[in-house]
This record gives sequence, structure tokens and C-alpha cells, in this order.
Amino acid sequence: MPNPPFRVKVRWTEDIKVENLERYKERDNDHLYLIIRRRKFIGIPARKIFYIGMAYKQSVVDRLGEHHKLPKILANELRRGKGIIRIGQIILPRRKRMNIQIVRDVESALIFDHQPEYNEMSISSYRGRPIAIINKGKCKPLRKRIRSIDWERRKT
Repeated sequence: MPNPPFRVKVRWTEDIKVENLERYKERDNDHLYLIIRRRKFIGIPARKIFYIGMAYKQSVVDRLGEHHKLPKILANELRRGKGIIRIGQIILPRRKRMNIQIVRDVESALIFDHQPEYNEMSISSYRGRPIAIINKGKCKPLRKRIRSIDWERRKT
């Protein structure tokens, strides 16, 4: 019998304009971020995820400041809409402690499920533990519920 999935919730912030990110610099309990385009023109999706990333033992703002892809994404995609960031905090079950592997598994599962254009890792496969993620807060265009078992079923 397969292992039961590791269950987590991710609470997402409202849209944050890139120029307002500095306000979030002191938050150190955030683990994930989305780089999204909010549409400017009718005929393109209202919101499109371009990149999903993680920060561990550093703020998301610091991580984005050293990120080599952020300027490229903004330069290539802003002409068709506004660049926004959403920050996600992983909420663990009781008696579980945050560690780098949990953050990596959640990031990898989100990437594999949503296939963002600028992510390169975790696009073709998910190699983490069996996982179930519930996205809370302002999570669209992410799916509310993501389960790795669903990917196994798709293969067959």
C-alpha cells in the first residue's frame, strides 16, 4: 500500500506590485513566490504564472533581489500586462517542523502541476514525497487542491 500523502496548506498574499516588494522585506516566514502577469488586454488570460520559486532561511524579497530570471521575465512579459508577485507561506500539520525538503517538495509539486514558462526544474517529473497541497487566500490561477496521486493516475 502506498504511503499516505504529506498534507500542507499554502496561504497566498494579495497581488503585490513589484515596486512595492520592499514592504515585505522583514517577513521571514514565507517560503514560496509566484511571478504572475495580470492582463492588460482582452484576449489573453487574466492571470498567467511565469515562475514559481522558493526562499528558505531568507526573505522572499531578498531571494527575488538576487534572482537572475526576474528582470528577464519582467522585460519580456510586462508589455502585455502588469507584473505582480504573490508570496506563499507553507502551513504544516501539527508537530511537523519546516525544513528545506518540505519547501522543495511543495515548490516542485506546484511547478509540475502548473508548468510555468520560465521554470526549468521539475517540469518533466515530480520526484518528491507523495503530497497533497491546499492553496488558500489569493491563489488563482493555481488550482485549489493539488495531489501527486492524481499525476500517477494520469499516466495510466
